[in-house]
Amino acid sequence: MRMDRFFVRIQKITLKNFKNVKYGTVSLTNPLKKYKASVLGLYGQNGSGKTALIEAIQILKTLLCGASLPEGSENYINVDSDNAQLIFEFCMNDNDSGYAYIVEYSFGLKRVEVDSSNTMDSSNEQKVYHAAVYNECIKYSVRKVGEETSRMQTLVDTSSEDISNPKTKFTVLVGNDKELYKRLAIAKALSYEKSLSFVFSNRFMEPVRQNCTEECYKFVLNALIQYGHYGLFTVDTMSSGLISLNEMPLQLRYQNKDEGLAGTIPLSLNHPSVIPVSVYGLINKAIESMNIVLCEIVPGLKIKMSELGTEIGKDGEQVQRVQLVSLKNDKELPLQYESEGIKKIISILQMLIVVYNEPNITVAIDEIDAGIFEYLLGELMKIISEEGRGQLIFTSHNLRPLETINRGFVAFTTTNPDNRYIRLTNIKPTHNLRDFYFRDIQVNEQAEETYEITHNSEISFAFREAGLMAKKYVVVIVEGASDKAALEVLFTRFCCPKGTETIVTHGDITSDKNVSESNIINKVCRHIKDFASERKLKQADIQQVVHIIDTDGAFIPDGRITQDDSADGFVYSDTMIMARDISKVISRNARKRANVEKLLCTHTMWGIQYSMYYMSCDLDHALQAWF
Repeated sequence: MRMDRFFVRIQKITLKNFKNVKYGTVSLTNPLKKYKASVLGLYGQNGSGKTALIEAIQILKTLLCGASLPEGSENYINVDSDNAQLIFEFCMNDNDSGYAYIVEYSFGLKRVEVDSSNTMDSSNEQKVYHAAVYNECIKYSVRKVGEETSRMQTLVDTSSEDISNPKTKFTVLVGNDKELYKRLAIAKALSYEKSLSFVFSNRFMEPVRQNCTEECYKFVLNALIQYGHYGLFTVDTMSSGLISLNEMPLQLRYQNKDEGLAGTIPLSLNHPSVIPVSVYGLINKAIESMNIVLCEIVPGLKIKMSELGTEIGKDGEQVQRVQLVSLKNDKELPLQYESEGIKKIISILQMLIVVYNEPNITVAIDEIDAGIFEYLLGELMKIISEEGRGQLIFTSHNLRPLETINRGFVAFTTTNPDNRYIRLTNIKPTHNLRDFYFRDIQVNEQAEETYEITHNSEISFAFREAGLMAKKYVVVIVEGASDKAALEVLFTRFCCPKGTETIVTHGDITSDKNVSESNIINKVCRHIKDFASERKLKQADIQQVVHIIDTDGAFIPDGRITQDDSADGFVYSDTMIMARDISKVISRNARKRANVEKLLCTHTMWGIQYSMYYMSCDLDHALQAWF
C-alpha cells in the first residue's frame, strides 16, 4: 500500500496494569486549538509513568510489525497483576476512497510460565516467564467525508476459543476453507507462545490479502501494518546511553522517489563503521537534509560520513567503511569529540525533520531534553507544534517547553496509579504554565496530586545516615593466612579497602572436634566479638559478616573414602579422599556437614547480617598465583 494513500495518527492511549500505571488514559488531541501537528509533552515526577507511555508505543510498533516482543517484556506487567491491557485509538483516512475511520486496537499481555522441558537447561528450578499477547481486538467506525460516523463495529476479536469473532466478518476476511481454519488455529496458538500478535502475523494477513472481499477491512489492517513499519518510531533512553559509549544510533526515515529507508543506523564514533553500499547513498542524502537544519541549530556545524574505502562484508555484500565527522569552518573533526548534547541532536534530528514535514508520521521520544540546551529545546518544540504536520510525543524533565508550546499539547503524570495522566485545569490564558505547575506542586490545587512531596529535612537526614552507613565494616571470616592474603588483594583492588576487614580462624572451625551444631554459632560469634573488641568497634559498626569456608569433601558419599596406609593425614583427589583411618574421615565429614548446615540456616550473628560461602577449589592459591 502506498504511503500517500492513507493517513494514520494515534489519538488516544489507555494503559491498565502496565508497569506502575494501574490505569491511565491520555488523549493526544489538543482540546483547546486545532493544529496540523499533534504534539504531546508528558511531564511529571521521576517514576510516575512517563517512560511507560513511550514503552507502550514501542510495544505497539513491535506488534504491528509482526515481530516478537523482546525477552523480559513480562516485566512490563504490573507486579500486582498477572496481565496488562493496552488500548490504542487511531484516526485514519483512506485518501483514495474518501473514507475516514476511527480504529481501536486493544490487546492484553499475560505473564505465562515457560515450559522448562523445552529449554536447554531444564534442571533450572527458577521459574521463567514470557509475555503472551492475547485478547486482541480491532474495532472501527467509518464515514464518508461530510457524512455521519457509523457506530463502532468489531472487525477482529481473538478473546474467544474460536479463532476470531464475529464469525461473519472472519469469513469475509479469510474465506471458508476449513483446512485454512485449522492452520490459523495453530498459528494463533504459536503466536501466544512466541509473544507475537496473531492479527498482524503473516500467517493471518496472507489469507486476508488473498481472500478478503471487503476493501475497507483490508485497508484498516494494511494501513496499521504500514504505519507500524514506516510511520511509527520510538527513541528510548538507551539511545542516550549508547551515545555516552561512543555509539551513534542514527534515527532515519528518508524517502526519495521509489527508494527509502526507515529505522536506526548504528554507527561507531571511535572507530570506522561499515554500511552496505546499497543504502550508503540514501544515508548520505538523509545526512545532507539534516545538515540544512543542523547548521541553523548549531551555527556553522555540519556532519558527514568520511569514506575510508570499500570491502566485502561477511555475507559477501559490498560495504563502505565510514567515519562520522563534524565540519566546522571546513575543518574535519571526529564526531566523538563533540558534546553529548550535539550528538543527541544529531541522533534525533532526522526524526524531527520528518515530523515537521510529513503528516503520516508519529515519533515518540523519551527524555528528549537529555543534553540539549533548554532554550533551544523550547524553541524546537514551539516550531514543531505551530508549524509541523506530523505527530510528536515526548517526555522531558526540562520545563522550558511549558513556556513555548500551547498548553493543550501538555499532559502531566500524577501520584495516583489509578489515574496516572491528567491535564491541568483552571489555567487562564495569561498564566505561565511552568509557574502554574510549580505552584500546583507546592499547594496541590488539582483534583489529582501531581507530585509526591519531598521534605528537605528528611533528605538531609538521609544523606547523613547514608554517610554513616558507608563507614560500617564488612567482616570476612576465613580459615587461614593464605586465604586472607589472597582475598585482601581483591578487596584492595575492587572494594573499599577501609570498609572490609578479615578475621582468620587459624583452622577449620566447622570441622573442629570441639565444635558441634549445638555450639557452632557461639564459636563463630566469639570470633566476631573478639575482632570488635580488638578494633574498639561497636556491634552497630559492622554492617555484614561473610564467612568463607572450604568444603574439604565433607559432602561426598562414604563410599568415596578409601584406605591408604601410606597417606599422611587426609589426601584429596578429584574423586575421593584417602586416609589411613577411614572412620576418622567419616566422623569429620558428619561433624562438618552438621555444622555447615546449621550455619547455612543462620542469617544473623550477634544481631548482624550473616552469610556463608565456600571455595570450590584451592582458590587462595590460585589468587596468589594470579596476583
